[in-house]
Amino acid sequence: MSNTPQNKPRCGSDVSLTELFNQAKLPRYGSDVYLADLFGVSRATVWRWAAAGILPQPVKLSPGCTRWRLDQIKQLGEAV
Repeated sequence: MSNTPQNKPRCGSDVSLTELFNQAKLPRYGSDVYLADLFGVSRATVWRWAAAGILPQPVKLSPGCTRWRLDQIKQLGEAV
């Protein structure tokens, strides 16, 4: 599968979490929207998982900008 925009893998495709993280243009931080799409859940579920300790705590980068470190999400995916 090429990495052209029309062939970019999306959540729900047959691409594994590890393959997704190995893509060259992976951002360092992911938003609640990004993680919700990645895991196929709602934004509210992402926040509930963080509050319950299922996901690592997010990092507040600036006012109104809270993100999760994707290296921590990758480690979580590898542990499962």
